[in-house]
Amino acid sequence: MLPKEQAHWSDADIKVLLEYLASQLPTAEGTGFKNTVWTEAAVKVNALAKTRGCDKSGPSCKNKWGRLKETYNVVMKIKAQSGFKWDDEHGADIDETTAEVWAAFEKKHKGSAPFRNKGWI
Repeated sequence: MLPKEQAHWSDADIKVLLEYLASQLPTAEGTGFKNTVWTEAAVKVNALAKTRGCDKSGPSCKNKWGRLKETYNVVMKIKAQSGFKWDDEHGADIDETTAEVWAAFEKKHKGSAPFRNKGWI
């Protein structure tokens, strides 16, 4: 059996997804969107010229949204942490003076490691 091809998300794909979801906020119920919104999001993203990977599906759009929210929440925790600075290019910009505090923060905050010295926009 051949391995399943994965969807690749370009910055343009993510932009289309976020713009579409923003336009659908009035239809959101409670804490999320209906499945029809995710299906239509996939149609919008797939309308772009695909660079690689398989087409996006409703569930893959929903999963990508969840991962983006997780990343956003981690970045917000770093920004709120006293003693750290944030730079969209260099992340928390940890050096020898903040390395020990960062190590403790990283242990408590899953997903923070990539942002030690790398940003996220």
